[in-house]
Amino acid sequence: IELCRKGIRVLEEIGPFTQRKEQTRLETLARLYSDLASNLFEREQYEASLENCKKAYEVSEKMWAAVTDTIYLGSYSYLILTPQLITLGNASLMLGDFVTARNAFEEAASIGSNSYNSYLLAHVDLMEGKEIDAFLNYGGIQNTEELGNALFDLQRLSEHFPARKDSILAFMP
Repeated sequence: IELCRKGIRVLEEIGPFTQRKEQTRLETLARLYSDLASNLFEREQYEASLENCKKAYEVSEKMWAAVTDTIYLGSYSYLILTPQLITLGNASLMLGDFVTARNAFEEAASIGSNSYNSYLLAHVDLMEGKEIDAFLNYGGIQNTEELGNALFDLQRLSEHFPARKDSILAFMP
């Protein structure tokens, strides 16, 4: 009982731990960079989007190191890291860096998040000329939302890469 009282007294005197404050600050900063990158991507500012994705990822690595309670790691992966990786993959895809796009999408998939869809990897396959792999990955589309997103992305890719337009649009129903 005395040890409990002593522990309570110490914790009340110290107040919030600075480590947790830093963790929260980094989490907020990572989310802000990620949101900014996503918004820039939607405005077709792909290089700026990629730059902010990289900053978000750097902050996320610092946040990961600052985590004092491992219970947060799963939610950080799902809610913060996966969206960063998907935006990084999409921006890299639009900039023609298919290796980085593939790596980002595969890392997002390895996290096991519902935010990852096989059609993202199919886009990379298609742009690399791996049409059979693209066909197989597009076969992983599970609902109308994913189908709509995939078709929207295909249209965007066809407009951004006019020399590949016919081969890209061939995958649209």
